[in-house]
Amino acid sequence: MNVVLIDDEQIALDFFELQLKEMDHVNVLGAFTNPSEGMEVILKENVDVAFLDIHIPGEDGVALARRLLRENPELIIVFVTAHEQYAVHAFELNAVDYIVKPVGKDRLKATISRVQKKLVKKRMEKTNTEKDVLHVQLSKQFQLHKQGKDDEPIRWRTTRTKELFLLLLHNRGTSVYKDEIIELLWPDVEVEKANAQLYTTVYHIRRVIQQLGNHFTLENCTNGYVLYTRHVRIDVEVWERTVDQLPSLRGENLESYEQAMVHYQGSYLQDHSFVWAISEAERLDRKWIQIALNIAYQYDQEGNVSKAIHWNNTICERYPDVEEAHFNLMKHFAYEGKSAYVDFQYNTLVQSLEEELGVAPSSYVVKWYERWKSNKDNYRVNDLRTITGEIDEDA
Repeated sequence: MNVVLIDDEQIALDFFELQLKEMDHVNVLGAFTNPSEGMEVILKENVDVAFLDIHIPGEDGVALARRLLRENPELIIVFVTAHEQYAVHAFELNAVDYIVKPVGKDRLKATISRVQKKLVKKRMEKTNTEKDVLHVQLSKQFQLHKQGKDDEPIRWRTTRTKELFLLLLHNRGTSVYKDEIIELLWPDVEVEKANAQLYTTVYHIRRVIQQLGNHFTLENCTNGYVLYTRHVRIDVEVWERTVDQLPSLRGENLESYEQAMVHYQGSYLQDHSFVWAISEAERLDRKWIQIALNIAYQYDQEGNVSKAIHWNNTICERYPDVEEAHFNLMKHFAYEGKSAYVDFQYNTLVQSLEEELGVAPSSYVVKWYERWKSNKDNYRVNDLRTITGEIDEDA
């Protein structure tokens, strides 16, 4: 197990560290009198256990423990202090143990044994939960699969059965009224017949979710239905939650952002043309595009041209009507003296905007392109950031 110690008394800290290092299967990653330094290591490294003194400078150990557990709920806390009266606060935080100084070797062994049992239990629970997780892909295409299993693909009785399931999943945990469902799925069907088709479709959905174990529960509610999920991992949720929890985009966390962006593989339910999914698809697309543009910009600032071009290209391939990405590529190619590439990118932008939106490029892009064509050699020697800055002058 990996442990970190935080105590304001250096002598006590050294003695405690020495005792722990003599024990089997214990790896002390650091011992700190400064709680901020200790917290930084705990949050950055794979730490299993934090031994905290109650009385530390700046804030008490209980407050520090609360902060640590907010960031890492899996962290195991053990309090070490000379003040026994704080035990109640410690166990309110579900600390595994509370050791009163001076700590004897046998007492410390008992604590380590208790921590090891807790770790084994946590790992077994995590393994069992991961095996039972149903993974749902809603970006680009719809897929269902379990961790470590190569199940037969789900067979949907009709396309309406599949669409209704996705509509209920889209609104999971909330009621979807029958009238709303009929309006979306059978708008031109006579009411009585539409109701009959709805009941039949719901029946087929119930049969499908029975094959998936206890991951989905479909319940009737007043004039509608509600779908509940259990141990279901949805890719777009994972992606959005991950990027929302990341700190502001900077050079040191670019890799974390790139890893998170993999979870959104394409537009929400891209392979389907569901009217009710359009607004969510547009919202998620806008979010992905903005983050991708920010990543490209950050690489620009760091002088990593190849990565900046890669991200702008990726945006253009996925969303051909994103003018800013095309414009960024045009400026990069102009800086590198690749005239044919600039022309190609501009013409691609013109064609994409016409086909996708029926509009022409923005006036500042057209003006920049015309200015570049009339003076290519000067652009070739200009600094890339100067070229990028011209967007503000021309807008």
